[in-house]
Amino acid sequence: MRCRRVRSFLSACCNGELGGRLKAAISEHLATCSSCRSEETVFQSIAQAKGNLNRLSVSDDFNSRLLNRVARERFAETRTKAYLPRRAPVLLWRQAIPAFVSTSLIILLAFAVFQPGGNDLSTPGVTGQLALDDSYLTVQPVAGTDRTAKLD
Repeated sequence: MRCRRVRSFLSACCNGELGGRLKAAISEHLATCSSCRSEETVFQSIAQAKGNLNRLSVSDDFNSRLLNRVARERFAETRTKAYLPRRAPVLLWRQAIPAFVSTSLIILLAFAVFQPGGNDLSTPGVTGQLALDDSYLTVQPVAGTDRTAKLD
């Protein structure tokens, strides 16, 4: 067995969770490999220290009391924070006046630029308007023309 695989099983081996052929293969490797043996001693010292710790016990209804307390606190928190705003928003005049003035200027500028009849094609500084040729709108077909092609 290789060192990498043995090291992946060392914790389980020191906790007594392995058995059978796998445990025998690991002990065979540990007999020949000093680096894996040193790592095994670290895991064994951790397992011993864990065994020396005092085991804490809780009452039988600890979980239900804890969950009830969490539920009460969450309910109280949602009723006070989520549904009641801290303060109603206030619109101050010093905030509204610049917005009103800038909107009014934009509207006045739009009226000045896009006024009706202001889009004529006259040259600036020349009085009168240029006449546009719109004769294409009233063109009628000429009678008597032969529109057939002669293939002779």
